[in-house]
Amino acid sequence: MLYNPAAFAIPTGLTFGNVGRNTLAGPGRINFDFGLFKRFSFGESRALDFRWENFNLFNHTQYNGISSSMDCGVVGSTAADPACINSSSFLHASGAHLARRMQFGLRFNSDFSP
Repeated sequence: MLYNPAAFAIPTGLTFGNVGRNTLAGPGRINFDFGLFKRFSFGESRALDFRWENFNLFNHTQYNGISSSMDCGVVGSTAADPACINSSSFLHASGAHLARRMQFGLRFNSDFSP
């Protein structure tokens, strides 16, 4: 849970409530990428390039959305029920970006000029 759903209540009939604009900000995202590159030369006309790349190097969980659904999942219950806010998935994380990714690359160059 990213936010406290108990801090919110359903507004009374025909009102908009009193929560200000931009009260909730989405989850932040900080990402560290890393790459290592090395060229091995064989004579004057051939080379071998090696590359190793990491995305999300420290493997931090980065949420990509917050559920705004107040569906209780209980038959006969509606989103207007105050008890529904605390028992639903309202304001819970709804997904995450990809975990750490690594890729390797190897390329052979001929007729290479430094």
